[in-house]
Amino acid sequence: MRRIAALIVLATLSACADKGPDLAGDWKSDRSTFRVTQQGETYTVVVKNPNGMLTGTYAGPWKDGAIQVKGPLAPLCPEIRYAKESGKLLFCGEEFVRTSK
Repeated sequence: MRRIAALIVLATLSACADKGPDLAGDWKSDRSTFRVTQQGETYTVVVKNPNGMLTGTYAGPWKDGAIQVKGPLAPLCPEIRYAKESGKLLFCGEEFVRTSK
């Protein structure tokens, strides 16, 4: 009986776990554009930066208020943070605003 109760609690906590916000869509900064998609727990971010180094595909899970990415500049910029107050994404010193969903 205790085992069943423990499983119910675990299932409830798992269902309530933070899966991250809905960030899918197009985003833009002064120098770059993002296209964000989400499949399951993984976000994929395709960055286009014609005159810079950010260009590439980054992917990773949501954890601690950010997408923890792997990609070309991940060793320097390991996360794409979401600022709830402003609704912006922050990556490698750039602020991105959503342009479409």
